[in-house]
Amino acid sequence: LLHDIGKIGVSEQILDKTGKLEPEEWERIKAHPVAGAEIISHLDFLDSIVDWIRYHHKWHDGRGYPDTDGTNMIPIEAAIIAVADSFDAMTDDRELSLEWVCDSCGFKPTDGARPEVCPECGATKGRTYRAPKTLDQAIDELRRGSGSQFHPAVVKAFLAMVARDGVHLNAG
Repeated sequence: LLHDIGKIGVSEQILDKTGKLEPEEWERIKAHPVAGAEIISHLDFLDSIVDWIRYHHKWHDGRGYPDTDGTNMIPIEAAIIAVADSFDAMTDDRELSLEWVCDSCGFKPTDGARPEVCPECGATKGRTYRAPKTLDQAIDELRRGSGSQFHPAVVKAFLAMVARDGVHLNAG
């Protein structure tokens, strides 16, 4: 729940942007794991998870951000967060609330729908960055990134869990 706490230091203009980020905006986004780690490092009871937050965007092969201490040692918990966060990002429209509400007129569908365009006023949804991937598309992305972006043992365990327990996309 705390892995993206560092985003509180990133402006909503950047977080809500639907187009391509400018280089300086991307640098602000890339700073959020270090900022999050700094925030929680002041809370003694969360001391054990500081590196989980700091390295949840660090790739298994050493790429990603932020830089490590030169050993490329990434806590397995950070690797787990990376897979879970990436899967969530791929399969969700990134709307912050579970209930769809039009940003312009406040309309709420009664059938649980999440339209791209409000049926009442015609406004487009501001926080929908792209159409979510299907379960199969997201699984394919995890498989492609296994060994480079993602820790292969974590991907294997995640896919075994999905095969065993299933997954509920866009639960609300």
